[in-house]
Amino acid sequence: MSTSKKRGAAPGADPSRSQRGSGLTRLWWLLPIALAITLFEPHCFRWLLKQGVRLEAWRNGATLHLNRIEGSILEPVTFLGAQLSREGADGTVVRLEVKEATARFSWRNLFKRNSARWMERVTMDGVSGKMTFPSEPAIAAKRLSVRHWLPKLQIAPRPGRIEARDVDFIFQSNDDYVRFADARGTLSEAEPGTFTAGQLIVKQPWLERTFRDLRGTTRIDGSEVGVAEIELEPGMKLERMVAEIDALARGNLNASGQFSAFEGVVRFETRTLPGPPSVAEITGTLAEVNVAKFAAFLATPNAAGGTIKDGKFTFRGSPRRLAEATATLRLDATNFQWDARQWDSLVLGARLMNGRLEVPQLELLQGKNRLTVDGEFSLPAAGRQWWQSAFDARIKAQIEDLTALSALLLPEFRYAAGRATIEGAIRGREENFDGQLIISGSDLQWRSAPIEELQAALKFNGNELHVANIAIFNDGDFVRGRGRVNLRGPTQYSGELRAAVQDLATYAALLQPPIVPEPLAGGATVTWQGEGSAAGHKGSFRAQLNKLRSRGSSAALLHPINAALEGTYAPGKMLFDHFALSDDESAFSAKVSVGDKGVSLRDIKLRHKQNLWLEGDAVLPLDVWKAWPNTSIAGLLDDTAPTLVDLKAYNLGLREASALTGWNFPIAGAVSGSITAEGRLGALKTGGKVTLNQGRIPLGWGGRALTDVEAVVNFEGQRLQVEKLAGRSAAGDFRSEGTVDFATVRDPMLKLSLASDRTELGIFENRAKAAAALAVTIEGPASGAMVRGEARPLMMAITAPNLGALWAEAPDRNLPELLVPIETSLSGWKLEVACVTGDALPLEQNPGRFTLAGVISGTCAEPRWAGSATFAQAAAVVGDVPVVVDQGALEFRAGHPRNPTVALVVSGAVHGEAFTTHFTGPLSHILRDTLCAPPLDDALIRDFLIGKKSEAGAAGARFSLQVPPILAGGAEIYDWAAITTPTPEPPAAVQ
Repeated sequence: MSTSKKRGAAPGADPSRSQRGSGLTRLWWLLPIALAITLFEPHCFRWLLKQGVRLEAWRNGATLHLNRIEGSILEPVTFLGAQLSREGADGTVVRLEVKEATARFSWRNLFKRNSARWMERVTMDGVSGKMTFPSEPAIAAKRLSVRHWLPKLQIAPRPGRIEARDVDFIFQSNDDYVRFADARGTLSEAEPGTFTAGQLIVKQPWLERTFRDLRGTTRIDGSEVGVAEIELEPGMKLERMVAEIDALARGNLNASGQFSAFEGVVRFETRTLPGPPSVAEITGTLAEVNVAKFAAFLATPNAAGGTIKDGKFTFRGSPRRLAEATATLRLDATNFQWDARQWDSLVLGARLMNGRLEVPQLELLQGKNRLTVDGEFSLPAAGRQWWQSAFDARIKAQIEDLTALSALLLPEFRYAAGRATIEGAIRGREENFDGQLIISGSDLQWRSAPIEELQAALKFNGNELHVANIAIFNDGDFVRGRGRVNLRGPTQYSGELRAAVQDLATYAALLQPPIVPEPLAGGATVTWQGEGSAAGHKGSFRAQLNKLRSRGSSAALLHPINAALEGTYAPGKMLFDHFALSDDESAFSAKVSVGDKGVSLRDIKLRHKQNLWLEGDAVLPLDVWKAWPNTSIAGLLDDTAPTLVDLKAYNLGLREASALTGWNFPIAGAVSGSITAEGRLGALKTGGKVTLNQGRIPLGWGGRALTDVEAVVNFEGQRLQVEKLAGRSAAGDFRSEGTVDFATVRDPMLKLSLASDRTELGIFENRAKAAAALAVTIEGPASGAMVRGEARPLMMAITAPNLGALWAEAPDRNLPELLVPIETSLSGWKLEVACVTGDALPLEQNPGRFTLAGVISGTCAEPRWAGSATFAQAAAVVGDVPVVVDQGALEFRAGHPRNPTVALVVSGAVHGEAFTTHFTGPLSHILRDTLCAPPLDDALIRDFLIGKKSEAGAAGARFSLQVPPILAGGAEIYDWAAITTPTPEPPAAVQ
């Protein structure tokens, strides 16, 4: 055994293993050399740095992508195209992109044992990013990962100075966001930093606003970053805000700060508590906040004012899960105004907990008025109102001045005056309510309507509102009532009411729409008792109305009447035990019942003073219930119900009788006779005879009427025989006879003759008129009868027509409509009436004569004329120049009522010279040929007639010589205007 072996080997040791260990020991000194070579070789250094930075991002729950890295361990390192994304446990997503980031290192500090930072400075350019908050916080399952076991390597510790340029960052939740644009800033622990932003854009449900050119300071203090002195706009400054840096990196906002805004101070503190789901904890105070400036900042359309003297608020939870949040609020405000509501003092205390809003105090003071409310309310589910959830509220109001209350409640209360008290409590559960309200008032007034005393007691019982009592008194007038009504579901009610009013005009302000359409006057005593449900309504009533009339815009159309009504009603029927209408001269009475498909009037009596005007019975097939409220004759009539009429009239005055309807109808005349009818519509058997003397029958509501009407009609079976019908209309006289067959009552068949000795019609849109003698027949259904016959013209009156358009260069040569439409109620009637003059007739107010030959066709709504009209020696004008239509003819073709074919010969004089012009062709493309002697020509005549007044011939002479003044001096100038040309003698007559 060698000596070396004895020295190096222990007893029992493996000689080969000892030799290997000794070799590895000798290789350890190579590791520092290899590490130095790796770090100082640029490519290896960049690769190691990239992997280390990505590993640290992954360790913190983020994903980092880098396009490339430039630089080495001996020079600044630049990261190009960095993209970082991180999703938090609550669903918050952070995405950040940096075009270029340069880091400067102090490797000397890396090996120091003190806390000197070895990353000295980071400069970033082109920073854009977004932090997205989920609409519903996500509850992520807790997952174990190897990243949680690894120690934090701190390869990229926070640098001593951070500088960012061209920053665009968005905080977004759904469509709402806050965005910083065109921003830059610096952060440093060694010196104050700066912050600028071109725009801060806020789009939230409560605020949409853009702040521009923001500037402030920044600082880093240990683990906190702060900004200060940022003036958002004049009068609104963020004095300071401090946030935790590590929390911001995780997408959480743990911060506190203070605003000086709205002439007051707002302090706040917010923290994001660990989740999932994460929740926010916010606390704050307000002091001396000007409400008007705060409302202007929010750009609310409501007027606002007052001062929040002191306020505190807290919130803990997720704003998207209010039912799981807790919050408190207390406000003390003075001279508070919102919209038209204003009060001297507002004190509000509220607490949100377990999905319930507790209001231990809400007190409003306005002058001598005090309103206090307290209670608690469950937050309603989506799509439901607050009163549909559980609530418990107590209210107490002591109102000493209702007029002043207008500043507290609604603007309309400025019309109110008096005193009132309200006290009670209401509790609701699933749209079922319990509780009561007691209301009382005195010396009340609404506009001009006085109420001396008001008492009301309301009770809530499940789904019903019980009006235990309501009583209103004023100067002997009263209203008393009670009843109940269900608050939801199918209609169901019952109640009773008694009222006595001396003059309804006293309470016009209370009875305005929707109760009555316009002010009423007259006395009323009413008693009603009834009940109703979705199945129908029934009850009894009694009413006495005295001199009931309108005092509104329709007062002239209405007539004061008295009414005495008493009866009962039930589904499909109404029975009047007493029904009477009267005025100072006339009285109507009957036993009235309204059935399912008919109206019965028995024992009808109409008296005027001491005279009996009408008596009899009538059962009319009127389905009032079905047609109401969209009534019409067609809708009221029922073909299946029987008809029974037996009426006798004794010189009945239509004007006085119609006044008992309450309307002043423009109708008059005396009716005598009798009428009987029996059977269903379409199979009526009628009889009787009726005469009308000195009648006036209105034609619609436009004021037109038939006057001096004399009529005799006979009823025979299903026919009305018109023996005589004569009178006058605005157009002229008329007389008619024939039959009306009402086998189809809704559209009876007519077979009548109509004649008139003279009827005047408007033509050319009433710019002229014509008179004719008519002899026509009317046959067919009333909705569209055919009118045939003859109209013999008697006269035409037309002022001197202006023919200027015939000479104009761009004329409007369309004539107005020849015939004016007739009354629209006859619009469906068809026309086929010949119109021929025969010999030429004179034009009134015109020396000319005319003839007509043609046919009026079409309908009354659109009458059409086809035929010819000729004129001779008719006066006309062009502009203001008189001319004469020597001969003229207009041929109106079917289908072209405004473009007749024209053949006219017009003569006149211009500047003392005569001319004659011929016009031929369609009016829209007429040809003109002018005959004249020099110095006239066609252009001169046209320009003069249409008003251009050209210089040629302006002196009015046949010839004129105009010499320039420079040549006229000392020269003898002949007055050519005084020289006349001898008129040639006419040729001698041939013998």
